[in-house]
Amino acid sequence: MSSPRSGSNHGSQPPSLSSSAFASSSAFHRYLIQPLSPKGWTSSSAGASERASQRLRRMGAPPGATPDKLQVTTDKTLCDTGAPVPVNAIDDYCPIDDDDDDGGSRKKENKRDAKAATDALSEAYARGRWLLGLLVLQSTSSVVLDKYQELLKDHIVVTLFLTMLVGAGGNCGNQSAIQVIRGLATGSLNTTWPCFLRTFRQQVAVGSLLGVALGVGGYARVSLSGGSTTDAAAISAALAVIVVSSAAAGTVLPFAFARAGVDPANSGTSIQVLMDVAGVTITCGICRAVFAYVAQTHNLAESITSAATAMGAGA
Repeated sequence: MSSPRSGSNHGSQPPSLSSSAFASSSAFHRYLIQPLSPKGWTSSSAGASERASQRLRRMGAPPGATPDKLQVTTDKTLCDTGAPVPVNAIDDYCPIDDDDDDGGSRKKENKRDAKAATDALSEAYARGRWLLGLLVLQSTSSVVLDKYQELLKDHIVVTLFLTMLVGAGGNCGNQSAIQVIRGLATGSLNTTWPCFLRTFRQQVAVGSLLGVALGVGGYARVSLSGGSTTDAAAISAALAVIVVSSAAAGTVLPFAFARAGVDPANSGTSIQVLMDVAGVTITCGICRAVFAYVAQTHNLAESITSAATAMGAGA
């Protein structure tokens, strides 16, 4: 008996069926009605006839046909001849050697398990080394915080809103990166210089609008929490600069990665870490400048007031 799993017949046209009596109708009825069980053919059941009728219709039988009234255009049964049958029909209708099938299934399963384990290791290695590099990069934010520890001690408001600021930068940068990654994947964008400039200008414009809007929102948020006007101005200014910078960086990274032969998808995680470090630096730098300017202005005003008072007393 030829192997019922030869596979060469899968996907071919089904055998033609006629309404004449089939000499081996009982054998044909067995192949149609009784699917395999782990130990061979199952016994007929009430639902078997319905399943047989459905299979016959899929094989192109005329309406109302039943197994005992049809025959295949061959002298032998389907499995004996290896005649073309519908997809999966051989697996459903033909008996096979249980031992051979179990052995083959186990080999295939072992191969799939080995491939899955190899793929998992490869993916873990590729992602792990990238994440390790990002971890080292992100740790540099501690150096920035250490440099500005006096500022953070004197102006606790900066510490309270620092996570909001760097989070906004990471989110905005990631949005821009996703736009570019999607464009590169679909082919609507490419790595040519004109395409990069056009996309960069667009994303910077979007980032500027978002920076103004979020800056106003940040000012309101600090004011509502009881912060001073100076605190709100410093935080909102830092927020606006961070958003614009993140939109620009989120546009540049995917193009740079693609040009360097690195998967642009890595720019999604990279922009988050980059804006964590850049956001801390921008926030501390802008806040220190604003607070210093306000303090200097206040001192100047006091000096002018004192001088005016002294001149008035002398007169």
